[in-house]
Amino acid sequence: MGNCHNKDIFKSALTALDSQGLVKLLKKMVGFPSYSRSREEREIALFLFDYLKQTGIDVQLQEVEEKRFNVIGRLSGTGGGKSLLFNGHLDINSPAEGWTKDPFAGLVEDGYMYGMGVVNMKAGDAAFIMAAEAIQKTGIRLKGDVILSLVVGELQGGIGTIHMLEQGMTADAFIVAEPTELLVLTRHMGMVHVDIIAIGRSCHLSSKEKGLSAIESMYEIISSIEKSTETSHTKLFERFNVGAIRGGLSEQCHSWRPSLVPDYCVAACDFRIPPGQSEERLIKELQEITEKIKDKKTGLEIRVELLKPPRYYHMPPFEVNDEEEIVKTVMENHRIVTGKEPRIAHFPPYLFYASDASHLHMKGYIPGVVYGPGGATVSQPDERVLLEDVIAASKVYMLSIIKTCS
Repeated sequence: MGNCHNKDIFKSALTALDSQGLVKLLKKMVGFPSYSRSREEREIALFLFDYLKQTGIDVQLQEVEEKRFNVIGRLSGTGGGKSLLFNGHLDINSPAEGWTKDPFAGLVEDGYMYGMGVVNMKAGDAAFIMAAEAIQKTGIRLKGDVILSLVVGELQGGIGTIHMLEQGMTADAFIVAEPTELLVLTRHMGMVHVDIIAIGRSCHLSSKEKGLSAIESMYEIISSIEKSTETSHTKLFERFNVGAIRGGLSEQCHSWRPSLVPDYCVAACDFRIPPGQSEERLIKELQEITEKIKDKKTGLEIRVELLKPPRYYHMPPFEVNDEEEIVKTVMENHRIVTGKEPRIAHFPPYLFYASDASHLHMKGYIPGVVYGPGGATVSQPDERVLLEDVIAASKVYMLSIIKTCS
């Protein structure tokens, strides 16, 4: 493809992007409170299935679990070219306290759209959908296929993407549209979810010395884990968060009688592990830490339980070479669209992300990159994305389709 001809095709594609249509689509997507395994997660999948069908893009529903669907769109090439897969999830986190806007209204103010999940990651989803729609409108003949994968259950460790790969989906390259503030992400940590359970001994407050508080023991467990990387010869984890603690009487965690010493406590934990660390090694070292606490507290039982499929899937560390063709393609097109030099995001907070890029690369053996709009307010009160960046991302995706698939 000659350089002048290439520029003409790029110009034609960029002109075809419906920026107003992109904002309109994103607003509709934000209107679905599509939590994992919710009715609205199914409804947004059905909505996007209908939307893609109306644009003329071949589309199918892929049932992951009962009444839970991935949406798979495809622009088929004429043959002989490389295929490019876009990936984004439809499930979102729940709003925390502190919102001042309606989290599901898609309010546009001062160039931003507000909404729960607008950053993570409906803006990226809408951007690659509209990029494919623009390519479709121009009539550009591609040699390779463009695949749009809108998946469920990424927040459960990538259930939808794993299912898609197990059904035989593959491509020559991928772009995951997670929010990177238009930085190029070629590596991030792995994610492992663990339940830590402490079982003590209950008694009445009047004779507390005879009991063993599971909740107080959990304080010590968490503190010991936090300190572990200071003394460990190998990095056990890079970041650690206790997302929830439930404690009380028995496994049901009854809380109506605070006069009784609680005998049960469970902490739901997220560990971000570096390359070279494995979930098996993490569990083994956590067990060694908790054994030391058990030795000091007679009668205390501590269990370290790795959450397992189908409840949860873990994400291994993701890393591709910065010189991969798809990485250089995205960087080149970022430069064309924004007029700015692209940056590789080898630093926090992006380094501590987890995404379906892990599964696409490690399980699907596909090279790829994470690149998308938004990020600074991800999963925070008044989550918002700069619409200018959403449009820019969509343009980068369009040019990347043309460069890769033709």
